[in-house]
Amino acid sequence: MFGDCPGSRRAEVEIRKFAERVLLGECIEDKRIAPGRIVDRNPGPALRGELMPGRPKGLELHSQGRHRFSFPTVHDLDDDLMRGRALHFFANHELLALELMALVLLRFPDAPAAFRRTIVNTMTDEQRHMGLYLRRMKELGVQFGDISVNSFFWDGLSKVASPVEFVAQLSLVFEQANLDFSRYYAGLFAKIGDQKTHDILKEVYEDEIGHVRVGLTWFKRMGGVSEFGDEPASLFDSHRRHLRFPLNLGRAKGGVLFDDEGRRRAGLPDAYIERLRNHREPRGRPPRIHLYRVLVELPMARQLGPELELLPALCVPGDDVVLVKKMPSASFVADLVSTGFLSPRFIQIGAPEEVGISERDLGHRHCGELVPWRWDTEAADVLTRSLRGFDQTKIIAQGRVSLAYAEREEFLRVAAMSRFDDSVRSHPGRRAWRDAWLDKGENANESRPSDCEVRVILRVSFEIDRRGDVHSRRISRIVGDGDGEIVGGFVGGLAKVLPESVRAFVHGGGHEAHRLDRVLELATDSLADVLREAGLEGPVAFGAEIVGSPGLGLRMKVMTKIYCGRSLGHLLRSLSAHVAHGSVGIWGLVSGRGRTWNEMSLVMRGRLPVELQRSQGQKQKRIHQGVLCTQDLSIVIARPAVFSAFVVARNFPALDAAQPFVERLDRC
Repeated sequence: MFGDCPGSRRAEVEIRKFAERVLLGECIEDKRIAPGRIVDRNPGPALRGELMPGRPKGLELHSQGRHRFSFPTVHDLDDDLMRGRALHFFANHELLALELMALVLLRFPDAPAAFRRTIVNTMTDEQRHMGLYLRRMKELGVQFGDISVNSFFWDGLSKVASPVEFVAQLSLVFEQANLDFSRYYAGLFAKIGDQKTHDILKEVYEDEIGHVRVGLTWFKRMGGVSEFGDEPASLFDSHRRHLRFPLNLGRAKGGVLFDDEGRRRAGLPDAYIERLRNHREPRGRPPRIHLYRVLVELPMARQLGPELELLPALCVPGDDVVLVKKMPSASFVADLVSTGFLSPRFIQIGAPEEVGISERDLGHRHCGELVPWRWDTEAADVLTRSLRGFDQTKIIAQGRVSLAYAEREEFLRVAAMSRFDDSVRSHPGRRAWRDAWLDKGENANESRPSDCEVRVILRVSFEIDRRGDVHSRRISRIVGDGDGEIVGGFVGGLAKVLPESVRAFVHGGGHEAHRLDRVLELATDSLADVLREAGLEGPVAFGAEIVGSPGLGLRMKVMTKIYCGRSLGHLLRSLSAHVAHGSVGIWGLVSGRGRTWNEMSLVMRGRLPVELQRSQGQKQKRIHQGVLCTQDLSIVIARPAVFSAFVVARNFPALDAAQPFVERLDRC
């Protein structure tokens, strides 16, 4: 059924005729026709307009009403039928590649003759791969067309505007990702004892290395790199600029493993490989746009500018975007990834005359939610200028609402505190809180160290969604130095980082085990009600304190201050997802006092070498102990050195011994 059509293999065949038959033919034999002795005397006019490839029944793209099959899981592959279905996906990829190559031959008849012959030679490899898959599928009980196929790559690649764009997308995305897939699944099929399928995938893998090498050669030869610079490190940016939505560099990786060896054999430079390894791009939803604004709670943070603008990278998913004034070094991103963080995409912004971010920069036609860490006039200006190619209505509306209320934080705090007091007074079960637990003062403002012997600073962070619902509430303990200035915060369970003298108090002296949580939940609801009525959404936080004075015992201050926007509490909440079960951490800023980071970290890392651990039920390893610098040291500062660091230890005493932030944690 799948043999070549009758005719002499050595008869002369025009490239155009061969391409037309592969692209428009409606039987598998058309797709697998041997090219014979190729000539290119009559390339014909360029094919215009949109079209779909001819397909046999059951393999139509955009087929309606058919059940969509998901790719079989690893556990499914013990079953012959499921293995055959996996190969069905692979065979359709080969068929799509064949049809796309035929399309480019017809669309660009004026392309270099050597390029057109290279495409034909590659097509014969794809035909052979498809034949191998089809024969093995038949042995496993699956026929081509038994399951529906999707048109994602056809939709993405069939609109290319030039041959160089085609190789950037097909060879350097589609086929580069297949290095990862074919190598991974070859190993997987070998493990389950399917040597036949392993051998097929191994053959495909070796051919794909050659295809990527040839694509890279033509990408350079046809000007893909030269117009952006000739240095190897520029290949990454040049490649990205030749992609268009929905394709992006994130799709040049298989996601199942990252094959360094195959990429090197294909001629990709190490600088490109390293950047791609750590690169993330959206694969569906529009990416959220993050912009660092100063952490207003930390006085030392106000001394720093671009040194801390990479902090959002610790908090965001890998398919989001962080705007920066200076791109991070490859070593900084590699350190993040090696310790379990998902590096987002970084996009550099700069002078007011910049042209702004394009769809290709963003990797999507639309920008998603705008998430400056704090809305202020500069944040609104930067986002409006940088995203001028996108719908500005959302930027302006979101910025105006958030900025208006960020400037009225004290007004909002007083209104929320009034509601909280009313809720306490009106509920019989809560009156005891005010009589024996809550501070009776005018609640406001954070204490000074001289006012009390005990001072535990807390931060309650949460998010308000568009419907006004509260999500992701978390209580964190903040670290202050001897002068009362906040320098950072603890990461991990609250119970692990509270002083002994405070633990009984927060549990109501043993009479109300969850008193602290109940009080702060009520405060959260009171503040959320006020913000909801004001039309504010997004991240919010408020401060609370447990203080003790001579003769008065411990008291609680609620809502000492509120923060509209990302705060230290949100950063600590995000970092907690990277701490292994049972460990405790601290993030903060520390003055170098004339020392370099290497000098400071040498002692800390000697005590806490980095160890990652995967707990039961967790997909990713987390930090069991270790020290991570959370700023890029390649960004030189012209001020006295201030460093940001994340320190994790197995227990509180080990953390206290290694951390550089304060003299002693139990006195902060």
